[in-house]
Amino acid sequence: GVFSLYYIITLMLPIIPFSYVHNNWAGFFREFWLTLRLQSGSDRLILTAWLGSLMPFLFFDLALTAILITFMNQWSLDLAVYFGLCISLFLPLGLMASIHHPRYIDRLFTMQNIAQFRNNSSAAYMLLFLVVIVVMSVLLHMGVILHAAIPVLMFAGVLSLYLPRFWNNRRHAMYDTLFSKE
Repeated sequence: GVFSLYYIITLMLPIIPFSYVHNNWAGFFREFWLTLRLQSGSDRLILTAWLGSLMPFLFFDLALTAILITFMNQWSLDLAVYFGLCISLFLPLGLMASIHHPRYIDRLFTMQNIAQFRNNSSAAYMLLFLVVIVVMSVLLHMGVILHAAIPVLMFAGVLSLYLPRFWNNRRHAMYDTLFSKE
């Protein structure tokens, strides 16, 4: 019924902070990204800016999730691990999506951008995020999410370690993609 619908919506919440802006951070903030890149030359500063802009959305999402879970009286260690694992995968994947498939967006929050949501981020990465949510939800439902924690965290760690190489391989193509349409 309605309760299970709220529960399913709650399980989908980790995808929200990443889907609209943070899978295409460079596309939304291309001038800022370029300024950071040219002025500092620091890849770490770009990562810090990306994470800094993500954190308010992520904390809001976590607060909303906590309220919904409390309302539904569904607190459990498994659910906390589920959210932690989803976020640990979404952090490196979101940055990879922004680097790999940036799409220039003229203005951040316009009715056209919201109406054409599919054009704001890569469809392939959105599908990947949805697959991650479904797999993690199945593991949660089966009661084996705790057993999956170490392999998932190891995979998230490998993705995070791969990010600098991924960035170095894609940064010039990223610039061409973001600025070639002018």
